Amino acid sequence: TDLPLLDRLKTHYRTMCWARLNTELHNRSNPPHPMTINLKNGPFFPATFVALNVANRVLLSSMFDFGSCVFPEFAELQDRQRWDIVVNVFYRFRIFEGCYRANHAFPDNLEKTFSSYSMYFCAEALPTFYSDARTGNVAAAAEYMQKNSIRMNEVRAGRERLMRANPTQEEFLVVVALMFWSIEDMPVSEEIIRIGECYREEAMRELHAFYRERLHLDDYATRLGELLMFLQIFERTKEMKEHFEVMHLFGVLPDDNFMYRLQK
Repeated sequence: TDLPLLDRLKTHYRTMCWARLNTELHNRSNPPHPMTINLKNGPFFPATFVALNVANRVLLSSMFDFGSCVFPEFAELQDRQRWDIVVNVFYRFRIFEGCYRANHAFPDNLEKTFSSYSMYFCAEALPTFYSDARTGNVAAAAEYMQKNSIRMNEVRAGRERLMRANPTQEEFLVVVALMFWSIEDMPVSEEIIRIGECYREEAMRELHAFYRERLHLDDYATRLGELLMFLQIFERTKEMKEHFEVMHLFGVLPDDNFMYRLQK
């Protein structure tokens, strides 16, 4: 906790990414050789339904450790409070990170986005997406996915917006911290609101210092405004919940599916 917030974010985000990448890849039926695995190059594969469900569980679990290491007060909260905060940020973080990472990994293909650390999604991946689905009307689900604005049409717009802003890693991580504590619409205690406000203020102070001392910028109001817009642009929790409800109606997501239960 003696480290500045940005340093903690960098360290523990990398740890979270490494854990996700290794767990996802070694869960595959034919995992790659350990020596070929690295954060920059993956290797990365088209997403499939069951594998993505596992990856989402891994991400959710990793976010608890990330939150506890970066924000020590988070670790002291009650289990229900920590759960609600992580679930609140889960979808927004997933979409934001997926587009940010895709801009670095696939700069020439704006149709792709990462749906987990090791898996990407795009129109070309759709025919095999449900290849490991065990139940339901897969054909109807695939047709719905083809027309679904969250997964298809808005990916390019989100990536283009991020590409124009071209955030540094430091800016990306500050947005992640702000997202983590975007709890203003949650029924939480005054103490949790105070903790969130303190961390949001700390993140902004360090970002201001980064602009002045590292980037040597005096006028960065426009750039800062663009970053803060990402807090809203990638807020798709309501749409994601509707998406999972439709998948449930098609029978692809059974009642006991983890992701379906998460959005209830």
